[in-house]
Amino acid sequence: MKSTLIGSSLLLVSTLIPLHSGHIFAATAKANVLTVKSKPTAVTIYLDRAQVTRSMSRELTAGKYTLVFDNLPYAINQNSVQINGTQGITLVDVKFKKKQFTVIPDVKIATLNNEKLKLIDAITDINDTIANANSEKSLINKISLLLTTAGNKAPPVQLDPDKWVKMVTFYRGKLTSLSKEIRHAEREQRQFTLKLDQVTRQLKQFGAHQYKTKNQVHATIIVNKPGRINLNLSYMVRGPSWKPIYDLRVLRNKKQMNLTYNALIKQNTGEDWNNINVSLSTAQVHVSGQQKALSPWRISLYTKMLKGQRSETRYERRPYRSKPSVKNEANPKQMFNSFASKKLVNRRPRPSKVNVKTKATSVVFTIKQKYTLASDNSPHKVSIMSQDFDTKFRYSTVPKLAPYAYLKANVVNSSQFPLLAGKTNVFLDNNFVAHSYMKSVAPGEVFWTFLGVDEAIKVEYKFIKRHEKTEGIFSKSKVFTYEYLIKIKNKKKSKIKLVVWDQLPISSNDELKVTLVEPQINSSNKKVAMNKQKFIEWFFTPDAGQELTIPLKFNISYPAGQKKMIHDPVWKAIF
Repeated sequence: MKSTLIGSSLLLVSTLIPLHSGHIFAATAKANVLTVKSKPTAVTIYLDRAQVTRSMSRELTAGKYTLVFDNLPYAINQNSVQINGTQGITLVDVKFKKKQFTVIPDVKIATLNNEKLKLIDAITDINDTIANANSEKSLINKISLLLTTAGNKAPPVQLDPDKWVKMVTFYRGKLTSLSKEIRHAEREQRQFTLKLDQVTRQLKQFGAHQYKTKNQVHATIIVNKPGRINLNLSYMVRGPSWKPIYDLRVLRNKKQMNLTYNALIKQNTGEDWNNINVSLSTAQVHVSGQQKALSPWRISLYTKMLKGQRSETRYERRPYRSKPSVKNEANPKQMFNSFASKKLVNRRPRPSKVNVKTKATSVVFTIKQKYTLASDNSPHKVSIMSQDFDTKFRYSTVPKLAPYAYLKANVVNSSQFPLLAGKTNVFLDNNFVAHSYMKSVAPGEVFWTFLGVDEAIKVEYKFIKRHEKTEGIFSKSKVFTYEYLIKIKNKKKSKIKLVVWDQLPISSNDELKVTLVEPQINSSNKKVAMNKQKFIEWFFTPDAGQELTIPLKFNISYPAGQKKMIHDPVWKAIF
């Protein structure tokens, strides 16, 4: 039978419990307090926290005990504490406690004080050495000045040339030696000063934090019969996290994409997880599980108040409005490199053996092999799975923004679990070509991913001309006409599918009108379309070596005779 107690709830047991020894033992008897050794054995990591399970095993005789799990992580959620055990024990109570303790023993402080005194003495000796060397240099300079300068009473010392040479050589060598000695002493002075600052900071920290608190869980149990007992303590702790990162390996000749699902795990709980069972959950435990409820939204007419008049109307609180979501589209201009990139040096990693369990609202990946995760907040990469997907390819270009054509892959997520949003490393025909980003993809959902720039598709964008005219007889209008030309050449050896994007400016004013002249968009022309945002989309399938010429022409008009200024930062038109 397994017993479980959550938080600090109390599990009521019989007042008298028969024990293996045959004695009658009162449940209210004083418990023996034992601090037990435990270690983390399993962890389920969520996107911003983790549930840690630590285990203990110990031989105990029959009786009542309070087992203390000591030095638990500082960021533990005390309401999440659970304990379960095996047969032969009765769980009475679980309490979470914070205990104050002395951080630094006096021996450590005394050691630091002794080190500080030694450093101060060393710096004093170095300062004396520097001062003495500078005094000696000053004395040599004075003697040299005395020998070479004529005084009021005595003429300068007369020396023959050989003696002058020897004297100059002596002075130069002595000054050079003293300068080296000073520089060496100054370097030592800086080093010892840095060490002294470090020791001083440590002493200040110890002085300011003589006492700290540590987390403990006290589990009161009754052992029904002597033997080895096993307990598991689990709790939620903030700080650990994992995020997906994908390796996308595409082989164009096979029209397949291999997706390797990796996890980057970080943890900073204060203790290392050594040889531990790891599970990764997609559950969003940081989001409330209950839907928010609407409240009445009342409005009223506003009446201007006279000075000194008091309003009898209470102002209603504004209803909460969530910010509009913005699609996290990858920016090809910033994110992709050319196909002419470095050769792939690492082979496809072998993914870990993983059990996938789909729950009502989440997926849990349980990795079969054990891992060691240090508490240093550095990323640890774990491979979850690898799967091949059938792929369709298409090129896409926005000549107005960048003179490149980008290869895109169209894939259906045929796996049984979702792909969370995350960064991707893209490999094309065994070459690394790009860093990209993939949005969340549900099982069975179709998604696109960019695979980088293809230099074999040449793209050119030209501004042809802008001209103006006045139209109308009674109601005259100023009309400005813009003409652009897009040229694309397929230098590949095969036919490709290509989508070309451009746009029309959108008028925010009834008097300012924008009219598309070319291309003609209608229901019969399936090769070009325009959406509500005035994005124009052309569809082509150019053969090998074929060149496309795509004209774009539109008019901007407004009533003549009015002083108007139009500024559009996209088209850079000011008139």
